[in-house]
Amino acid sequence: MQMDAMPLQQDTPAGLPPDVSALIEEFPGLAPVARMLLESRNGEHTRSLQMLGRLRRLRPDRNARPANPHRVVAFFDLDGTLLSGSIIQHLTQQAFDDGQGQLSHVLQFVSCYVLYKLNLIPRVTMYRWGYAPCVGQDMRTVQDFVDRCLEERIIPRVFKEGRAAVAAHRAAGHTCVAITGAPDYAAAELCAALGLDDLLATRTPLTQDGRITDEIEEPVCYSDGKLDYLMAYAALHDVDLQKSFFYSDSASDIPVLKAVGKPRVINAQALLRPVALINGWPVARWNRLDDGGLPVAHTSRAVLSRPN
Repeated sequence: MQMDAMPLQQDTPAGLPPDVSALIEEFPGLAPVARMLLESRNGEHTRSLQMLGRLRRLRPDRNARPANPHRVVAFFDLDGTLLSGSIIQHLTQQAFDDGQGQLSHVLQFVSCYVLYKLNLIPRVTMYRWGYAPCVGQDMRTVQDFVDRCLEERIIPRVFKEGRAAVAAHRAAGHTCVAITGAPDYAAAELCAALGLDDLLATRTPLTQDGRITDEIEEPVCYSDGKLDYLMAYAALHDVDLQKSFFYSDSASDIPVLKAVGKPRVINAQALLRPVALINGWPVARWNRLDDGGLPVAHTSRAVLSRPN
């Protein structure tokens, strides 16, 4: 579904960097988010806007193949891998702390999750139910809310080992890309704060005037859908997947772990651990939180001292 927005020319501040102006012209559907982000004049916001623009160039296709593979990418799941807990969990907790959360929304989402696990509804339905409490909200409201949640809850719960892995890959000249089922706007802001280069995620559905809807564009970036995003990105950027890495904690990411030459299993879920052992994938535990985060029991070892 195409969700283009009205042009930004009369509403955006003067003196925008040429690459940002070109990005807005190329992707008018970014107009509501762009207006919101650019008003802040924040470098990380501009970086996340550029990530979202590149995401819109992607046409997920698991059958795509790179024409001339040579680049190495370190792909990272976010929830449970780089981050303790999940982005949507922290956003929900923030909403209740702000007095905006409703128990009915939580019960609806839990019911949907159970039905999904029983294979009675598709994943996209779960996404639609997840967006239901936000339908009709303006992105400016979402910006204020997400920015506070990032500062107060999400960034303090980034694993130190995860930051070290990102730094090691960047030092080795590898591109670092998040691939996640989390909401794309919050994920883009987190990626910018962590110094990642790009983001693959399900796009937040927006109306022309910048309000959230529940009209999710498929495929969603989850399980086999993540594989579609991965293959499309590899083809678009000439990535050598056999030389590339993917870090994940989730059994739903097994298709993506199998698609790269260097899978890395972090904080393995119960269903993922035996698959990792059978396939001989390196397994590690990350649990030291960033400065300001809550203490976590047990010491841990990084999955690598250097990435190759």
